[in-house]
Amino acid sequence: MKMPKKFEISRMFVIFFILGVAFSAFLGILAGNYVSSRKLKKETSNTASQIAFKTGDTFPNVMLKSLAEEEISLHDLMNGKKAFLLILATGNPNCEEEVSKWQKTVNFMPENYILIGISPEPIADLKNYQTQKGLRFTLLNDPQAAFVSKYQINYYPTLIGVDQNKKIIFIQSEYFTGTTPQDFLKKL
Repeated sequence: MKMPKKFEISRMFVIFFILGVAFSAFLGILAGNYVSSRKLKKETSNTASQIAFKTGDTFPNVMLKSLAEEEISLHDLMNGKKAFLLILATGNPNCEEEVSKWQKTVNFMPENYILIGISPEPIADLKNYQTQKGLRFTLLNDPQAAFVSKYQINYYPTLIGVDQNKKIIFIQSEYFTGTTPQDFLKKL
C-alpha cells in the first residue's frame, strides 16, 4: 500500500496568500469609503436648503448669551464686520476638527472679520470647553436652543458667512471636508 505524499505549503504560497488577504482588505476599505462618501453627499446635499434662511437674506438679529451670562445681540457683536458664525456641538468630532482649523486661523484674520462660535450647550459646559481648547474666538450660548430650533439648524457644524451689511453670503452645513478657513475667507 502506497502512502499519500506529504502535503507541503511552500513559502511562495504563504506570501501570495498574505498578499491576497491584504489586497482584499484594501479593496473592502476602499469600497466602503466610496459608498460612505456617496451616502454622505446624498444625505447632506439638501441640508443647507432645510435651514429657514438662505444665501442673500439679511441675517436675523438673534439674542444669545455670553459665557458671563449676559444677553448679547448678534448684530451688535458683528458691528460692521464680516462674520463667520460657527454653530457647533462640543462633543461632535467634526466640530472638533473645524474648531481646530479655525483656532489656527483666527489670529491671522483681517481686523474686519470676526469668528463667533454658537452652541446650545449649557454655559458651564461651554466655559469648560473654552478653557480646555484655549479658544481665541467668541463663544456664545443659544439658550434653550432657541436660535437653532427656530431657524432649523439641525446639522453640526454649520458655518454661516455674513458680510458687513449682515447679508448671508454662504451657508455650509454639516462637515466640510477639504475646505479650509482660508477658502471661506475668500468667499466672504
